[in-house]
Amino acid sequence: MSKKQLFVDSVLSDILSSAKSEMNATQDDVKSNIKILPELKNLIPPLTEEEFEQLRLNILAEGCKDTLVVAKLDNEYILVDGHNRYKICAENKIFFKVELKDFQNIDAIKEWMVLNQLGKRNLTDLQKSYLRGLQYNREKKKEAFKNNLKQFTKVDKLSTTVEKSDLSAVDNLSTTDKSLINSFEKTVEKLALQHQVSAKTIQRDEKFALGLDMLASEDSTLKNKILSKEIKVPAGFIQKLADAEDDKNAKKILLKEFKNKYLDNQKSKVASVSELDKAKKILISKIKQLSSMEMLNKLLTEIGK
Repeated sequence: MSKKQLFVDSVLSDILSSAKSEMNATQDDVKSNIKILPELKNLIPPLTEEEFEQLRLNILAEGCKDTLVVAKLDNEYILVDGHNRYKICAENKIFFKVELKDFQNIDAIKEWMVLNQLGKRNLTDLQKSYLRGLQYNREKKKEAFKNNLKQFTKVDKLSTTVEKSDLSAVDNLSTTDKSLINSFEKTVEKLALQHQVSAKTIQRDEKFALGLDMLASEDSTLKNKILSKEIKVPAGFIQKLADAEDDKNAKKILLKEFKNKYLDNQKSKVASVSELDKAKKILISKIKQLSSMEMLNKLLTEIGK
């Protein structure tokens, strides 16, 4: 090998080594400064206890194979994807890799998270409905922004016009509003095709997502309990909440009904089940004791013979 070739190889080796060291330094810097935002962590339906435990066992046995996604916003490293993996790795001091992705703002991150989850893992029907609803609502707001509409509350009213096919209302709208309605129709049809459901389902999904976020606005754990069916609430009831967003009286009545009919009733059922479990345990214990005495009496009888 010529001296010239040796020199070139040496230079390339130094460059690669330097790049690798810089990359490792960046990875270490990112990993030591990861920030978790509750609004992002709570956006995605969580794993069940069984799913989380299985993931924990897999990581403990095989290491963390999937790269965590991190966004750099305002000089902060924000965790975007991999909250469960990060928790497990941090608690057990397990090595993991991070990938930095560029996002314009927090809304762009949320949009990416929703799309990523919809195509990522097995979801329940309620979880799919919620995520599809979020996706449609965000797509609508993007269309509104394109049409220079600053009041996003107008978006929902126009969307209702689309759903009801109120032709007289459409005739009275401005050219800009009619154009926006056309874009909504195209958006809902596009999402319906993407997810292999009807356009009406996508529209109902949006109401479900908005209603659920309203219901859980002061308690983020409530959303997860409803999506996991720990608290059973009809989807139609939650959709009504979205319709009542601008009607304070109707909203108050629905929230009271939710508390009395679903939340408190569910707590009462849980308490009843707990008491029943205690009674079962006591009964089983007594049966076991009785069985033991019977066996002892039989044994003594046999010995006596």
